Amino acid sequence: MIRLVIIDDEQLIRRGLQKIIEMSGGKYEIAGEAADGEEGLKLLLKVSPDIAVVDVKMPKKNGLEMIGEYLAQGAGRTRFIVLSAYDDYAFTRKAIKLGICDYLLKPVNRFDFLRQLEETAKLMRREAVSDGGAAEGEGDGDGAAAADAVKRAMEYIDRYFYQELTLAGVAKEVHMHPNYFGNLFKKKTGVSYLTYLTSVRMEKARELLDNPNLKVYEVGQIVGYYSPKHFSKVFKKHTNMTPNEYRDRNKHV
Repeated sequence: MIRLVIIDDEQLIRRGLQKIIEMSGGKYEIAGEAADGEEGLKLLLKVSPDIAVVDVKMPKKNGLEMIGEYLAQGAGRTRFIVLSAYDDYAFTRKAIKLGICDYLLKPVNRFDFLRQLEETAKLMRREAVSDGGAAEGEGDGDGAAAADAVKRAMEYIDRYFYQELTLAGVAKEVHMHPNYFGNLFKKKTGVSYLTYLTSVRMEKARELLDNPNLKVYEVGQIVGYYSPKHFSKVFKKHTNMTPNEYRDRNKHV
């Protein structure tokens, strides 16, 4: 059974996640809970869980500081699922680059959470079978080399997000076969290549929409969407608002 801890300062969220986990069919054992970063660090060091679900914004010590201190002590092989609000995403993406965590955006969807738990559990099983080594059918060298390749790919996406970036094109930039690169990217970041690219574009789009001198279709073109309809559809799927609704809301903030 996979041992799991929940570290979040909101009791309502902790209770909700606990209920979701209890509905998963007994695959996971909740080994503890904490309501702030300091208590969370003590819990992690005491339990050394397989998976820790961690909120980014917490009192006394934020989630990423807590994770960083835990990892610095070389304690266990805990996998982290970080809960992040949209406003936290740029912060959380930095953590992903360091290979620290997978992430879910708040409010947490029950099915997304269970899916992420299952993907994390599968990753742990693969790592156990391969002793933390290569992807099936193709060695990824040492872990540092694989992490460096993914980091370079993320930096390339961050820089050229406005271009037509295909998975195959980015894989070529880091000298990898597309299929292998796609699997490695998901393994190291917890999200697919397309999910990451879309998140980068949407983050930039939100920033640009704050500029009243730019028309919505111009914002879409700047971030790589030449069809205004497609841009609006992707933006709404990512933020639950159309670009115009997002812009109007911010006028009254």
